[in-house]
Amino acid sequence: MSNHPSLESVAFINCALTNTDILRVILEGCATINNVKIEANKLESEAVAIISDFIQSNPPPTPTEYMNLRHNSISDDDTLLLASSLKNNTHLRLVNLAHNDITEEGEKLLFKTMYDPTSMDSIVESNHTCVIHAWDFTGKESLVQRSNPVEAEVMKINADHDISTKQKIRRKVVLALCGFEGELFDLAHFNDLPLPIMPRVLELIQEHSQIRTHCHLKGLYDENQLEKDALSRLFHTLRGWELPLLFENLHSPPPIKTGGRSH
Repeated sequence: MSNHPSLESVAFINCALTNTDILRVILEGCATINNVKIEANKLESEAVAIISDFIQSNPPPTPTEYMNLRHNSISDDDTLLLASSLKNNTHLRLVNLAHNDITEEGEKLLFKTMYDPTSMDSIVESNHTCVIHAWDFTGKESLVQRSNPVEAEVMKINADHDISTKQKIRRKVVLALCGFEGELFDLAHFNDLPLPIMPRVLELIQEHSQIRTHCHLKGLYDENQLEKDALSRLFHTLRGWELPLLFENLHSPPPIKTGGRSH
């Protein structure tokens, strides 16, 4: 399979891949395969660790983009390794972990891989390319049926391959600022960053609120409450007026040297 000129998809279904040495060799051959399916193999933790290593070292220029790991008895403990490796992968577009032994706790850990609003750095360091889920993912309708609207928005952001990583980070920052159910992003996370253009931040927050009101979340929430929440977010953001825009460049550019002097 390695460096095969045309093979795009391979599937190892119900193969009893309990021999980790064999699994490692198989994955080495899958490094340039676009779609890899390893299903119904009752993988133990050591095997999941090998898969995690494969995900973390996923090399360009033609890396794997889709991994189907359904029905493998993967547990919450195994998701710790998977989440760590997925944070370091920038090529995968979808990882399907449905029908494993992953509970709500494991799901939260996997979701945090895509969206961790603990701080500005944690948002930036999240995975912005891959949709990761441990439940049946059959289409956009299934996202709407999920109880967590934040999850639906993050999935939508990561699935949008027509926008840049910077744009995805921008959207996740706005999502964190807006929050849901009265929760707001801690503005103190921005205190040490330089102050760019505040009106642009307000514009993005307002734009986000309008999208929630008029698009895919319409009908799921009381529109009057949504408008009230939007005004509340603007009020709290204005109170934290030192909040910077950061979105184009997260750090100040190095000084420009002209004639031996720095400017």
